[in-house]
Amino acid sequence: MGSGRGGALQRKGRFSDSDIISGIPGSETDHHGVPFSMTEEFVSVYRMHPLMPDEFVFRSVADHPQLVQKTLPGVFGRERGVPRYNEFRKLLHMNPVESFEELTEDAGWREELRKVYDNNINRVDLMVGMYAEKLPPGFGFSDTAFRIFVLMASRRLKSNRFLSEDFRPEIYTQTGIDWVENNNMSTVLLRHFPKLEPSMGYLENTFEPWKAIGG
Repeated sequence: MGSGRGGALQRKGRFSDSDIISGIPGSETDHHGVPFSMTEEFVSVYRMHPLMPDEFVFRSVADHPQLVQKTLPGVFGRERGVPRYNEFRKLLHMNPVESFEELTEDAGWREELRKVYDNNINRVDLMVGMYAEKLPPGFGFSDTAFRIFVLMASRRLKSNRFLSEDFRPEIYTQTGIDWVENNNMSTVLLRHFPKLEPSMGYLENTFEPWKAIGG
């Protein structure tokens, strides 16, 4: 798979059905019996953060003198380009929070956040801020996250032809359309798991908290 084999492939083409000999580029597609996916095992072993050095030395390309030396915390950045919590809210035309008291009602969290972020509310990371912020009444997650959900979920549905221009009897049949429109999450769950009726059958919204039953 190295440069030597790549060079041989360019000169002679694929001269073997073996990936070991001729490499994978140019070989036949093979899903190995399952749809393409990244397994949890691959995700687990591919976390290579411990391989990063503890110290970094930066030198000049011109004459190679040492310019600066930093430890790992001093050089890592916004790895996905996502801004911090307050800046993220500004970009969504939301008001930034002015203090840790405004961010969260939990006194213990406030003190922990102050220590981690050097008492600077503008340094709070996006995910941390979303989990810490006060939830609107009836919300299960933050208002900041909801702004993105409501936008992207709508766009995802709009981009699916089976839920937009092709959601019509000519595609689904009228029976199919009626089936979709006359059912909801509750009816689907209860059809397959009727024993859930005492726990959630009374709810108007299936995503509300269910009643605990049994013991």
